[in-house]
Amino acid sequence: MDNGVPVANRKKLLDRPTTDRMKMLGFHWPCPGLGFAERKGTGYQYVPAA
Repeated sequence: MDNGVPVANRKKLLDRPTTDRMKMLGFHWPCPGLGFAERKGTGYQYVPAA
């Protein structure tokens, strides 16, 4: 029940695809559901693939 663990895990999960510019697929993301994560401020932003 450590509140910091889920946040740290999400940051780890997004750090590598953001750093390596890896495509990510999400079935519930805006169309086309295939895109990239970019850093925005202290968080991340989904950017659709063209």
